[in-house]
Amino acid sequence: MRSTQPAGGDATSLVVDVTKEDDIAAMVRLAVDTYGKLDIVFNNAGTEGIFAPLVEQNKERFDMVFEPNVRGVFNSMKYEAEVMLKQGFGSITNNASMGGVIGFENASLYIGTKHALLADAGYSVA
Repeated sequence: MRSTQPAGGDATSLVVDVTKEDDIAAMVRLAVDTYGKLDIVFNNAGTEGIFAPLVEQNKERFDMVFEPNVRGVFNSMKYEAEVMLKQGFGSITNNASMGGVIGFENASLYIGTKHALLADAGYSVA
């Protein structure tokens, strides 16, 4: 899992399903166990779902987009911030998209998730 590069870099990888809270907790735990702290995170996982008129969307499609894009980011921030608050520092960046500030045709579910991410933009741990 851990890899050291000739230039002195060090990286660890883990496959995480952000719709599973246990996976997120394990990811944060692995980072802290491996490196001793959690300085910076960049939450970027997500999906566009299926673009279609709103009247053609359903609960399954809603969950398919909102689970990773909103709940996944929420849960990631929850576990990341918990560690950062204990250590007294850290930086969390959530990647949204232009969809958070403008609309796209037939993208109501996706756009809703990106607006939700922008609503969380004011949180600070430092």
